[in-house]
Amino acid sequence: MKFLFLDEFKYDSIKSHKIYGLTGIVIDAQYYLSFKESFSAALKKIGWDKKYELKGRSMFSISGDKTVDVKKRINFMSDVVGISKSKTGKTAKIHVFVAIKMYDKKSTEYECYKASLKKIIKKLPKPSSKKKSLVGVFYDQNDCIDIKDFQKSIERSLNDRNLNLFESPYSVKSSLENPGIMFADYVCYFNQNFFQLSNFRKNINAEILALLEKDERKMISEDEKKKLAVYITNYKKEQKTKELILALKKIAFV
Repeated sequence: MKFLFLDEFKYDSIKSHKIYGLTGIVIDAQYYLSFKESFSAALKKIGWDKKYELKGRSMFSISGDKTVDVKKRINFMSDVVGISKSKTGKTAKIHVFVAIKMYDKKSTEYECYKASLKKIIKKLPKPSSKKKSLVGVFYDQNDCIDIKDFQKSIERSLNDRNLNLFESPYSVKSSLENPGIMFADYVCYFNQNFFQLSNFRKNINAEILALLEKDERKMISEDEKKKLAVYITNYKKEQKTKELILALKKIAFV
């Protein structure tokens, strides 16, 4: 049996279109307990108080447990990414799928969600035997989802892969007690953050170069120094986010 954890991300790129993404984390049911224990150990390692959330957006901030600095948060994210490096190929215990596509802004969120999920399910590993395997589907709470239609759509897509849905899809609240959903949240954040920061940098690239030249010639004002510092910080965030995405052992963009 496999567990499929789902979370989505959005990014408005241009006026008429939007980028919509869905992350699917597939974990072998027999490996889940080990995964959960490793996740808890990574939290304990940085001394995070579990009464606070630690979502992806908290990685570069001081939200939540303010006693844990940004460096430790990034180390935690790196450790969680490391958990995905279980094995490779057919013996892999964790697979990471990310469906990303540009949609017309007139498309509803549910339409984007379903289209993305179909792409992910098409890539799920087929069972090794002729018997159909079970897949439990857990998705981050989302009001856009039509529950009855959602279940039928998932069942049809799984059937094409010789897979069966385990009971009904479960709506799960993001929580550190639910590491499967949290892992999906982190991968969503890595991708959304990278899109936003890289696009922002491209739009202001000429300004960055001008400020760097002013700084080198010692002709930069205090306000410009502050602006340059923000740009450099964003660039470092972009590179760290890219590093985390590339470090995922079994990530497949579909």
